[in-house]
Amino acid sequence: MVYSQNEKDTSFISQFEKPNNIQLNTWVTDLDFSINPRLQDRDFTVKFTPNVTGQTGFSFGLKKVTLFIGFQIPGTESDPWKYGKTKYLDFSFSYFNKKFGGEIYYRNYNGLYRDANDTTPLTIRDDARLTNYGGSFFYVFNYKKFSYRSAIGQLELQKKSAGSVVILANVNFRSLVADSSLIPKEIDSRQNFSNLQGLTDLRFYTFNIRPGYAYNFVFKKGMYFISPSIFAGAGIGNFEYRGISGKVERGVNYDMDLRSIISAGMNHKNWFINIFVIYDTSLNIFDNNLVSLQTTSYGLNIGYRLKSYFRIKWL
Repeated sequence: MVYSQNEKDTSFISQFEKPNNIQLNTWVTDLDFSINPRLQDRDFTVKFTPNVTGQTGFSFGLKKVTLFIGFQIPGTESDPWKYGKTKYLDFSFSYFNKKFGGEIYYRNYNGLYRDANDTTPLTIRDDARLTNYGGSFFYVFNYKKFSYRSAIGQLELQKKSAGSVVILANVNFRSLVADSSLIPKEIDSRQNFSNLQGLTDLRFYTFNIRPGYAYNFVFKKGMYFISPSIFAGAGIGNFEYRGISGKVERGVNYDMDLRSIISAGMNHKNWFINIFVIYDTSLNIFDNNLVSLQTTSYGLNIGYRLKSYFRIKWL
């Protein structure tokens, strides 16, 4: 087959007659923000988790652009008497082209609980707030035969199995803030947590690059698919924290990052369905403490394809 330098190989990738879609998304998220002092014989890990379990939302796809918003499903959280209540908002906007794409996202959790460790029981912290927002950008090298748009959002049809090296870059902000010390008073000392003693505010601004690989395994000309991908890399940025002195301390931090995704499902000319698992972690090391944000999501998407009634050139 002969095709131009920027054209896709149509024996591997084809477009759907209906390029737009609306999706119902349902998922469960396990998220925690951990501060773990190193060189300790006992478990002094301070881990904060929001009490949000069942979540749902809608996605609106306009060919290459997807707008998503999600909310907690009332009554599906864990026992609020034990774990407290969390107010939650999840918003994202994404754009997928044949070579590249990106996403802007915002997640905010008000009201967390602190897991038990060797010294303290599980504790509700209504005053604690966890925020994570940023933007990501990816570039696909083998875009002529591999469709990342198919792997992520079923926006194209991958007719033959193929894979590609993918570069993922991310600019990210994350913070954990409370009205009083986030560390239990039983272990809140300089000996245990160094300069994070009395911590009330911790913020990270980071940029990282994660090279990785993605593959679409397809069957029956793309009707059924399994799409795994994995990215690992490192980044640099700044941190800010407020400890027992009350002063804001700043510095440079380095982080290590890992992201893995696997989705599987079925394509039809009028609809699609897929299940997915996404694991994302960022690890920072400073002041003899390991600080990590880990997120694992399991979900189900059901989409209905829609015709395009008008044309926008950049779409």
